[in-house]
Amino acid sequence: MTLARNHQLFISEPTYFHLVSRCVRRAYLCGKDKHSGKRFDHRKRWLEKRIFELSEIFFVDLYAYTIMSNHYHLVVQTRPDEMMLASDERIATLWCHLFPRRNENRCVRVKLLCKNKTKINLYRYRLCDISWLMRCLNEGLARNANKEDSCTGRFWQGRFNSQLLLDESAVYICMAYVDLNPVRAKMANIPDKAEYTSIQYRMTHHCVDDKLLSLNNNHRHLNLLLSDYLILVNQAASHILEDRSACNLTKMRPILRSLSVKPVGFLKAMHGLSNLFCRAVGHPARLDHLSEILQLKWIKGKSAARLIFG
Repeated sequence: MTLARNHQLFISEPTYFHLVSRCVRRAYLCGKDKHSGKRFDHRKRWLEKRIFELSEIFFVDLYAYTIMSNHYHLVVQTRPDEMMLASDERIATLWCHLFPRRNENRCVRVKLLCKNKTKINLYRYRLCDISWLMRCLNEGLARNANKEDSCTGRFWQGRFNSQLLLDESAVYICMAYVDLNPVRAKMANIPDKAEYTSIQYRMTHHCVDDKLLSLNNNHRHLNLLLSDYLILVNQAASHILEDRSACNLTKMRPILRSLSVKPVGFLKAMHGLSNLFCRAVGHPARLDHLSEILQLKWIKGKSAARLIFG
């Protein structure tokens, strides 16, 4: 049984999430249509551009993404700490940028919003809400795609999927899983050559900017060298492609040991993380703690957690 979003989220502290949204009926509405033969890959560019735009508006840090033909993945961290420190004027400015009005005087609108404390407080929390993030991300693409197809109706499935990432190791595993989506789908043999993925973005830009956060920047970010992360992803890609000669566990072991992750479990997770866990990904003790918070007698993924983390 699904839980209401407000029962799943930790509003008061920065929290990592794995988010997935799928096209309705899992149709290839962002790739090659099997019936007409038309290609809609340009919609992936729309989506990538919008992801970057919203990451600069919302109090949400973007760590990884992959855009496929019928779904996309995001790995993000909510930042309620930054949200609470933001001034009323900044909140009003961000909201007006997110929802602009035709022929408006934005400065006047911002000043009027600043006088309405009730609205400002409402908008403040919405700008740190993953449900509002996904709503703003999905609505625009759906409208543009329906206009392009001269049709109406749903473009995305009604509810996006979200997984809590309970610790740093879980975040790295999920990032690698997300970056390896095109490899599992046999769309690419080398992860950093796969289009519309965060790993390609990191490699082609050679630096970190405000769009995609660093793996080893400072205390607010994750702490793993990009070179080590690339070793994990590339070795896992070789394993997925069944290139046993290229998959070198010796290179992976010291990196995974520092993350308290078992090599065999890591490779198993790269083949199907979403099938191993449901509500959350993390060490067994973290899953036990979450089940207590949510008042659940059982939570999926405990056996997988014992296999992966150690």
